[in-house]
Amino acid sequence: MSGTQYIADYRNKTIYNKANPLKSKQVKDLGDIEQCWTLTQPPHQYVTWNEELDDWQTDVQAKYEAQADAAYLKIHTDNPWPEKPV
Repeated sequence: MSGTQYIADYRNKTIYNKANPLKSKQVKDLGDIEQCWTLTQPPHQYVTWNEELDDWQTDVQAKYEAQADAAYLKIHTDNPWPEKPV
């Protein structure tokens, strides 16, 4: 052998799933990380992976839906429906 071969070492680094930003795992082996994973940590849960930008992008619709759901639950908790008399 005449040359030195470089093997990427990401062991003990946290990687994040591009399809599910809430899913992460620790790298245990030498070598490149799998294509569906990234070293870039998502800034929050309402993101999708943008291959063109090679970065997370805010999913505005999912963020608004979560805000609407939270508002509904708060209103419902603060103002429960009247119960039927027994």
